[in-house]
Amino acid sequence: MQHTDKKHSVHFAEALLKSHLSQPEEKRIKLEGTGGETLEALFLGTRGGNAKYMLELMGFALQGNVDFRKNYFPNDPDYLDTNIQQSKGFKETMLLMGLEYDKLITQLQQSGTFFSMRTIGHMLWDTTLPGMLGYFAALMYNQNNVAAEASP
Repeated sequence: MQHTDKKHSVHFAEALLKSHLSQPEEKRIKLEGTGGETLEALFLGTRGGNAKYMLELMGFALQGNVDFRKNYFPNDPDYLDTNIQQSKGFKETMLLMGLEYDKLITQLQQSGTFFSMRTIGHMLWDTTLPGMLGYFAALMYNQNNVAAEASP
């Protein structure tokens, strides 16, 4: 657990562990055992070879969010319906969103190629799948960590 001798860091790590251990067993993040020992499984891959796994896990997160929404006061009316989704305005908006999203993806492809083996020895490398998947999952729940009234 200790990777530093700084008192504040050690105190924080100990408090974090104590908080974690106070959770019921089923809510705890697994901190013991072999864990993920194959480093290659933790990245998308220089050629995207782990994309199918990332898409599968993103699908779990998306479905979990959809299920959460459906089960929250399930008898309330739904704002969306097939009439709205079949309307000209809805279809035009979806088309425009797709076109603009494609432009965004194209522009983002001008970013640094930190996934490449050519940059592995520099200051940073690829983003991990657990990091990206956690960010994606949390983003759908619109976390507000500023105001206590809306924070998790």
